Amino acid sequence: MRFFIVALFVGMLFLAGCLQLQQPSAPDEEKPQPTEAPKCKTVREEVPYTEEECKEVMVTKQRCEKKEINYSFEMEGPTYICSQNGECSGRPLDECRVCTTAVARCTMRITNLDEEAGAFKVGARFLLIDDVFERAPITKVVKPGKTEEFDFQQFYVARLVRYADCELEILEVPEIEKCVDVSEPAQECKNVTKTKIVEREVCE
Repeated sequence: MRFFIVALFVGMLFLAGCLQLQQPSAPDEEKPQPTEAPKCKTVREEVPYTEEECKEVMVTKQRCEKKEINYSFEMEGPTYICSQNGECSGRPLDECRVCTTAVARCTMRITNLDEEAGAFKVGARFLLIDDVFERAPITKVVKPGKTEEFDFQQFYVARLVRYADCELEILEVPEIEKCVDVSEPAQECKNVTKTKIVEREVCE
């Protein structure tokens, strides 16, 4: 009986070993494949770019300015002239003692010394003791190289006219614009397209 039990136990061990040997083996795990390093190289290529270039040049500009006309003037007076009708009319008061009405006369002559014509305005006022008489201004165009006369008169009683005086004034002097060409340095700039060599790495 003991022999039978031992034999049975040995048989069971043998059977268990056979079953274990017949079990399928587990599949091998996939191993990662090694990665190849990329092949790189340095290449040179031309790249366009824009650059501003400047240089100094001489330019001609017109420079203009306004200035008064060049002129000269002279004044005369006051002179006293008989204004009554008759043989004394228009004669100097000294030559006609019987004159009862007279005028005080003042004149200004303006000569244009410039190359362009211009309009001059002249004003006058007459003074007699405490009285002041303003006369309307006179405007005349004076051509180049010419002379114009500005004549002012004020009527008085002959016996008082000798005490009269006058003041003349140029109220407006014409202006002209004169221009001259002037050369001066200046910067002249422009955009220029150029190329430069650039290195870059290319990998496959």
